[in-house]
Amino acid sequence: MADGINMQQKDPMGRLCVVADDNAEVRAEICQRIRLSGMFERVKSFESLEGALCFIRHTEVDLFISDICFPDEELSFRRLSEIPTVPVMLISAYELYFIVHYLDIRENMNMIGLLHKPLTDDFEANVRASFSRYKGLGLDQSVVLERSRNEKLILCQGERQLKRYEVKYSEIVLVQACRKPRGLQVYIKAISTPFYLTPGQLKPFFAMVDRVCPGLFYFVPHTCVVNLANIQLQGNYVASSVDGCTGRTRIPSTEQKRLWMAATRWTKGQ
Repeated sequence: MADGINMQQKDPMGRLCVVADDNAEVRAEICQRIRLSGMFERVKSFESLEGALCFIRHTEVDLFISDICFPDEELSFRRLSEIPTVPVMLISAYELYFIVHYLDIRENMNMIGLLHKPLTDDFEANVRASFSRYKGLGLDQSVVLERSRNEKLILCQGERQLKRYEVKYSEIVLVQACRKPRGLQVYIKAISTPFYLTPGQLKPFFAMVDRVCPGLFYFVPHTCVVNLANIQLQGNYVASSVDGCTGRTRIPSTEQKRLWMAATRWTKGQ
């Protein structure tokens, strides 16, 4: 048997996703939904973690989706360093695993996302988003940060919008919708009072900043847009990690883990 990562074989049939889960029904459902999504040309499954890792060591794999815990309490994230070049998404029915082992999980530089069992309607969308963002982040973070320091917005200060200011993307901390004035409320570093962008909506705003600085900003639907380099998570809230900014908003429970994953990936890449 070939030995070493240089002996990986390139599959000529297109992108390959490997799935590992000791539950046959879950494994079959994941494989079926991945196949139907059209994201990968091939899907290969394994009942055991060891079998999956052995296969991956000698085959070029585009994504590995693995249960977090296998029989005999074998935890998959403790072995991800054996396949450092393969992006991994962990899946579990027990949220406690993600919380208790947070520090250990984030040590794996190839971890790109977390998934939950039973599979939800947005399973495919979550896999697609994490994988697409991973592929897109081939752009070095230093380049993204440099862009954020050069790109500027024109914002107004005060609800009467009498004064206008140029604000760099790198200075943005938190953006949320507001009714008075109708538009967006923008918190920036070292300033306690918000600026305003009118008219404005969260989704188009995110699309604009993400085109220029991919991976730096994160969109929480119907809630806010955050700069991952400038925020910290405080329980159910997201707040500035920069002194002087008072921006703070509650994150829906359905979005908390996704935001945590995005912030973790950004932090690990710096």
